[in-house]
Amino acid sequence: MLIPVKSMAQEKKNILIVDDSPDNITILGEILSAEYAVTFASNGATALKMIDSDPPPDLVLLDIMMPQMDGLEVCRRIKSNPKTREIPVIFVTSMGEDIKEAEGFFVGGADYLTKPVSPVVVRARVRTHLSMSSLRNNLARQNEILRENMRLREDVERITRHDLKNPITAFVTIPASMSKDKNLNQNQREMLEMLNKAGLRSLEMVNRTLDLYKMEQGLYELNPGSVNVAEIIRNIVSEFAILVSEKRISVIVLSDGLPAKPALNFIVMGEEFLFYSMLSNLIKNALEASPHDREVKINLVSFPRATIEIWNQGEIPTEIRGRFTERYATFGKKAGTGLGAYSARMMAKTLGGELSFQTSSAKGTFLRVTLAGGSLSTTISETASVDFGTIKSRATVRILVVDDYAIMRKLITSSLRQSGFLNIVEAEDVKCARGFLEKEIPDLVLSDWDMPGGTGLDLLRMIRAAPDGKNIPFLLITGRVTQDAIKSAQDAGVTGILWKPFSHDILTNKVEGLLCLSDDPEK
Repeated sequence: MLIPVKSMAQEKKNILIVDDSPDNITILGEILSAEYAVTFASNGATALKMIDSDPPPDLVLLDIMMPQMDGLEVCRRIKSNPKTREIPVIFVTSMGEDIKEAEGFFVGGADYLTKPVSPVVVRARVRTHLSMSSLRNNLARQNEILRENMRLREDVERITRHDLKNPITAFVTIPASMSKDKNLNQNQREMLEMLNKAGLRSLEMVNRTLDLYKMEQGLYELNPGSVNVAEIIRNIVSEFAILVSEKRISVIVLSDGLPAKPALNFIVMGEEFLFYSMLSNLIKNALEASPHDREVKINLVSFPRATIEIWNQGEIPTEIRGRFTERYATFGKKAGTGLGAYSARMMAKTLGGELSFQTSSAKGTFLRVTLAGGSLSTTISETASVDFGTIKSRATVRILVVDDYAIMRKLITSSLRQSGFLNIVEAEDVKCARGFLEKEIPDLVLSDWDMPGGTGLDLLRMIRAAPDGKNIPFLLITGRVTQDAIKSAQDAGVTGILWKPFSHDILTNKVEGLLCLSDDPEK
């Protein structure tokens, strides 16, 4: 392949010499012409036109003392022009012009040469400042590339969190909801289960791709709050009911080593989404690794450090035991990604804790998440954080569901109806929600965060600003927002946040908790 000669030779840098003395121009030109392409101007006005041309010079040697427009004014204009301000300017001065030299630095000069000039010094100064300018330009280009990459990554994250996760969440939740129909035959149930698993796998990959990158880079913004780990565990175990049934596993939840009450609360500080993802991975791992007809125990330890212990009677294969919590550590699973334990370890670290394990053929496998402090409370009483008054029966509770994605609205509405909530109104945006609110006062509002024409946060603020809207429970639904956004929602008076993806059980449990209702649909 022939390469053009021009591409093989590095183009010479262009040096502009500005001086009203032809002798000075000649001297400087002879010193630099062997290495650089040299042009010249005899006055400031001509120099500015040449500097503003395309391409501009790479460096300017500028005499300070010139008639009409001196070098200081020329430099000042060069530096005031965004197009030329990065061009290095080296002043050429006469002996004894210290005040002018100081002023030259003030107006943006990079350096100065003193007449009579030394050829060695001239070449050294020019070479140094051209090199520094090239480094600055390269750094500026790299920064621009990084800014563009950050913008693109944020766009991809926004699209993934909202535009992609909405349909995938529906893809997961609709089959799970439909499978509760008692009229389905076995083949139909199996097909729905296949759809549900495919959706869960897609969500799993989306979540891990986005969040793991941030955790690995130390960029993940933790949104801490009080989290009921016991409730999360109940929801996760409920979601794995089919696997538990197929393997005839007995899942036992303990509190400090003793059998836990059904309504146990185990409150710690952290982020609900991370706890859910982390524990879902670990509990799934324990259930899959457990032999049939055995027990899986989950022990919540409150003191001295809040600890979550998950035990099963299986053994981690020796082939991956040394790298069990590293990336892509999988063995014997056809559909395994090898990211479950690794992502759980990263999430535990992000939450300020650590994941450890012990395994043997005799004692089985302990997965242990040790958190930074003790639990905030370990109780069996369920109380709401805000008194919203006496709520009517489920059938008459008025719920407003706001989401621009129609499938998501139907999904939420369907799940709530299955739980006995029959008085539900849907709105596709903030404007439609406002129209409903002008006529009725709902008992609960569920709103997506990101919507065109107004966000869920806008709707929340509007409701809280109304005299009769201060005590309406408001649940924001989102895939992920920044810590600042969470703080804004808390300041605006949000009652709760529901992270995508969510299941039928998580949604209804959240709604029941906000409305202070029991889990009996007849009440």
